[in-house]
Amino acid sequence: MQPWQGMKGLPDYVQFKQFPPQQLRHIFSAAADDLIQLLESLLVLFPPQRCDCTQALQMSYFSNKPAPTVGAKLPMPSNVTRLEAEKPSLKRKLLDSIDGGSLPKKLLF
Repeated sequence: MQPWQGMKGLPDYVQFKQFPPQQLRHIFSAAADDLIQLLESLLVLFPPQRCDCTQALQMSYFSNKPAPTVGAKLPMPSNVTRLEAEKPSLKRKLLDSIDGGSLPKKLLF
C-alpha cells in the first residue's frame, strides 16, 4: 500500500507494524458477494480510492431482492413503547369531529 504523500512528515505520525490483510469473506462467512463488495469499497483506508455515498448506493447490494422491510414491520425491542399509539394525532381528532363528534368551537370577537 502506498502511503499518501507527506504523511510521514506529520508531527504525530506513528509507524505501525504491517500485518497481512484479512479477507472479509473469512470474517463474514454468511455475507453475500454484493455485501462483501460494498464493505470492501467503504473500508478502503486511502480516501481518494474509497467510494462515496453516491457510488455506494449504486452498488448491486441496494437493488437486490429482498427489498428493505417497511419501518412499521421492523421488530421492536419489548422495552420500547410506541408513542404514536399512546397519544391520538391531530388527524384522528379531526376525523372524530367529522364523524359525529362535537364540532370545534368557533370563537366570536
